[in-house]
Amino acid sequence: MKILRVIQSSARWVISHLLQLSLIPSLFFAVFVVISKIPDTSIEVMAGVKGAYFETASKRVAAQIEKDEFEFNISNTDNSSDIIGEIINPSTKTEAGFVAQDLKGLDLSTVESYGVVVVRGMMLFAKGLPADSDIAAMAGRSVFMLPKGSASTQVCLRILDKYFPGGAKPQYVFAKSEPEAIDQYIRSASGAMCIFDDYQSKSIQQAALAPQSVLLSIPDALALAHDTGWLTTKKIPSGSYSTNPRLPDAELTTIGLPVQFFAKKNLHIGSKVAISRAIFSEFAAHDAIDDRTYPYFAEGSIPQSQRATSVYEGGLPWMYGMMSFKFAVVVDAIFSTYGVWFALLYFLTNLYMFAGFVTPADAFQRRRMRSNGRFIKRMADLTQEGADMSRKDKKHLERLRSSLGRSIVSETQVVASIDSILDDAGKRVSVRE
Repeated sequence: MKILRVIQSSARWVISHLLQLSLIPSLFFAVFVVISKIPDTSIEVMAGVKGAYFETASKRVAAQIEKDEFEFNISNTDNSSDIIGEIINPSTKTEAGFVAQDLKGLDLSTVESYGVVVVRGMMLFAKGLPADSDIAAMAGRSVFMLPKGSASTQVCLRILDKYFPGGAKPQYVFAKSEPEAIDQYIRSASGAMCIFDDYQSKSIQQAALAPQSVLLSIPDALALAHDTGWLTTKKIPSGSYSTNPRLPDAELTTIGLPVQFFAKKNLHIGSKVAISRAIFSEFAAHDAIDDRTYPYFAEGSIPQSQRATSVYEGGLPWMYGMMSFKFAVVVDAIFSTYGVWFALLYFLTNLYMFAGFVTPADAFQRRRMRSNGRFIKRMADLTQEGADMSRKDKKHLERLRSSLGRSIVSETQVVASIDSILDDAGKRVSVRE
């Protein structure tokens, strides 16, 4: 029987203190959730050949995300066609990078695209040819390119093999970097060059304006791009490099290489938002010549970043306008992970209240009322006994008088008014605390 009474007494204590006991683990859980959602602000990015487009584009994005207190750790590789494999592989530290290649046959379930940020044109130049020459005139020449493993060179080789399947194939010379390839072409007497780049870039302008340099057309560009299923076309307006004489003398259509940004799907939501905002800030534009708006998502089964889509179309979520980016990403991560549970809890709480049950807030309020009632009764007893009241107790009573409503006093049914207690205590306030 004694054990039973102990158990009953313990059970009553636990029930009476259930609210307070539940608050402790809830607080620890809340702290754990917040800490677990603080992002790693460092993002490992693999770029391609030094000085080529992937590196310069990565640096542009890096400059933008630094404003949100994130950073890119950029590493280089001559085999830029391996970048997507590095991102896909869960065991590598590479988390993101620019990609421009055929993705058929690859398992992209662990990555997502942030869209095509630009289309680079296949820039074909040769020395000492007529102005209306095309790609077929490159036969037997030395063709300067980027490193063999680069995305640019891989596509150049693929296209050139279509035109030169046999022994008339040009001699391919692979430079270590884009500036080196441009320099080798400019210094050559009868060489050629194949690099995917912006036709307006300084390096391409140098190649275009070199003595005896001719920009070659690709008559079958549209058919070749369509045949690959992933390449596109790019227009080069007449007079892009000179208006007198006009270079080129007519608009040319060349092969277009879409450049996408990919990242691991498990990146922190804050990293995704920072990348999306940086990419949109750097690359959002409408190309009136090709009638394209960047960034855009390529057709097909390539997984898209839903957060990037959201940022591109509607801007940042609401929390980013109310607090600093550093705190907003944590709130965003919490709502992204536990949003469904918050909604369910809100629904159940309202259902609980509608059913007439006491809510935790009401239970806490009633407990506070009982505690205040006991304190007021004790002070009333002290007053009736003529005992001294401490200054600390007097101040507490005054705070109750200013903060608690009449309903609290009437519900306790202990005293008629706190004012009467204070008046009766009068001058009997002791100096003890």
